[in-house]
Amino acid sequence: MQGCLLGIMYIVYIVVVINISMALDMGPFGFIVALAILPLSYYIYRFIRKKVKGCITYASGEHAFGLEGAEKGDPVTIYLYMDRVTFNDIQIIPIERVKSVKSLDEKIYKYTARGIGGIPKEVFKFSHVLLDIQYVNRDGKEATIQLSNYARTFAFHFFAQKLNAYIDKNRPKDSGQVVKRPTEPFEL
Repeated sequence: MQGCLLGIMYIVYIVVVINISMALDMGPFGFIVALAILPLSYYIYRFIRKKVKGCITYASGEHAFGLEGAEKGDPVTIYLYMDRVTFNDIQIIPIERVKSVKSLDEKIYKYTARGIGGIPKEVFKFSHVLLDIQYVNRDGKEATIQLSNYARTFAFHFFAQKLNAYIDKNRPKDSGQVVKRPTEPFEL
């Protein structure tokens, strides 16, 4: 199936090259059209890839800790399916074993500069986002996996939001039993 997607991308690339060559003859309008086709083809590729794989959403980042067989800083793509979460489509966690997901945002400031009227202000350098996934591993122990991302901060926030929605949907509901509170002191 990846060969089919690669073939589609190759055809799109040829179309872009032809359009750019035509743009030289058509003037600025042709060049703008040629430039618009490239980002459009990228989003079409992403849409097709998600639908073919059946994944709901995915995010890319770097491994921070907790993932077996990965070194710190290795690129990792995390995929959310209806019944599982996968890392690079190799390591799998069933959705029932995922306890919680958090997206932690950390803004890192490099220096202080003078603002309007000479008032010092911190100047934003870049943002660092961690995706923290707590789950029960195959041995029945709680474990944590953390991924980091410096470039696209919204991707981890969106992924955490989607995964938390699926966790809540798959959790068993209360049985409706009323818990009786003790009225007399008792020993623990």
